[in-house]
Formats: sequence, structure tokens, C-alpha cells
Amino acid sequence: MKKIFPLALLACHLNTIAQTGIANEYFLKRGGFEEKIANLGPGCRIKVQAPKWKRLSQRYQDSEYRGMAGFSIPMPPKSTNGGEWGIDFNCFRTNEEAFQESWANRYPPPDARREKRSEREVFIDNEGNTFTPIKAIDAKGWALTFDDTTGDERFRTRHLRYCIKNEKNAICGSSNMGYIQYLKRRKNIDIQGITLNILESIEFLEDTPPNGIRAGQQPES
Repeated sequence: MKKIFPLALLACHLNTIAQTGIANEYFLKRGGFEEKIANLGPGCRIKVQAPKWKRLSQRYQDSEYRGMAGFSIPMPPKSTNGGEWGIDFNCFRTNEEAFQESWANRYPPPDARREKRSEREVFIDNEGNTFTPIKAIDAKGWALTFDDTTGDERFRTRHLRYCIKNEKNAICGSSNMGYIQYLKRRKNIDIQGITLNILESIEFLEDTPPNGIRAGQQPES
């Protein structure tokens, strides 16, 4: 009994971790997550949780308003067709044309059905696309998740597009979450849950000078 009891506690602990979405087997082994800062332009200096072992590349051009940041990670194990998970962060003014045309209206259609998935409320449209409301630290928005439906089934990819905004500025972007077959097979890696948790960790910070960052990719922290 002395040997079994600690193992039972460990199993319970791992089950709790798996249910949190952002902390699961693969990412815990790699070191978990930590706060990183990206300076994407006026009104778009943000703090976000990102993989601890991955540098958050970013680009800021002071001749342009918009900056960008992101990371990309090959999915394990490397010996299989797992695809690559990545996410990017792009800065917009909410009143600019590029934002209004491409990002501002990513909401579920009126006939979308409501479901509960992993403690989240989501909306599914008639084509199977998933709309998830996002409540970040000081902004909110939506994420749209959809799958490839054409081409070689081995390489069909799950995609996510999102946008969160406050009164003046918005952070929008996309995420490729890996090959669909791989994601269905590796139940211990909840990439969609992790991606949504990362988006909800975003916090808009006070502006600071860009620390000399120009077109080259350099992390602030």
C-alpha cells in the first residue's frame, strides 16, 4: 500500500494538470510557460504567456504603426508527420481599414449552435467551424477554429484565427495547430486549449520606446 498510494496521488495530479489545457504532458516536460513582452507599436506593447523554451521573435518598425511577433514549434515526435504549431500577434488600430475589412467582424452567425467544450462555451456554425469568445486581461474578442477539407488527409491542418481589442487597438493573428490526424491521435496535447489560454493571457501595457528594434527580429525579453 505504501507504494500504491503515492502513485494514486500522482495519477490524480496529472489528471488535474491535463484538464487545465495550458499545462499538459509535452509542455510540462519542456519547461512550461512564462510571461514575455512584445512591443508591437503605439498602444500595442503586450505581455503574454508563451512557451518558456521558445524565443518570442518580434519586429517593430518605427516608420510604420503595425508590429508583429510570434513563435513556431515543430510538433513532437519529430519522426512522425505532426505538423507545426505556431501563433502570431499583429497590432492594428481598430479604426483602420485593414482591421475593419479583415478582422473586426469575426463573430458566430445567428444560427450557430451553442456547446460546452472543456469548460468553455463555444458556437458551431453549419460548416463545423468553431467560434470561441476570448476574455483577455484587459480586452476581449473571438477565435475562429477551422480545418482543412481538401488535399492529402495526412497533411490537412487545423487553423485558428483570432482578434482581441480594447477601445483603440487590437491584437489579431492566426495559429496553425498541426496536422489534424496527429492532433486526434495525441490526446495528451491540447493545442487548441493551449492557444486559447495564451490569447486570454494577453495584457496591454503602457508604451515604451522600441529599444532599437527595427525590421530584424529580436525579442524584448
